[in-house]
Amino acid sequence: MNPFVLILSTSAETLAMHVQKALLGDDQDRFIIDCKYYTAEVGVKAILSSEGEQETISVAEAIVVCFEFTQLDSWEAACHWQKKASDYGTPIRLLVCSQLPEDEEARSTVYKHALQNHFEVIELNPSAVDADAEEEFGLPRLRAALEAHQWPGLRLKARHRCSQLQRSET
Repeated sequence: MNPFVLILSTSAETLAMHVQKALLGDDQDRFIIDCKYYTAEVGVKAILSSEGEQETISVAEAIVVCFEFTQLDSWEAACHWQKKASDYGTPIRLLVCSQLPEDEEARSTVYKHALQNHFEVIELNPSAVDADAEEEFGLPRLRAALEAHQWPGLRLKARHRCSQLQRSET
């Protein structure tokens, strides 16, 4: 099975579809990673209902859980799927929302739960206070997190393959 990113909506269908469209660009089913050292083609699957999620999450290389904190059922479902991804040992775990609440206690709840399950929280539209000039956020951060992973089936670029061979021969 080819590696894939699973985008899981927890009552946040619009957000999940936005993330999927941003990753795929013009391609319809592949996220193309073209970094300095390697290229990789990664499948993208979006699940907007609860059917088939358990089987799919168990083999996903990355999970992007999209949620809206303002909707209680969305947050509760996000908590459930964070735990499942943690149980399955999914390598890349991203928790994506439009914007976290201003309330410090609510924000703390999101970050604590994410950290307990080894998820990175990504706000697509952070408030001005959160939009630190030195940190990536939004879709660029989401892409960077996925590109940083060593994907199964990646292809080293030619110039880097040669330098690896030279080092191993000496």
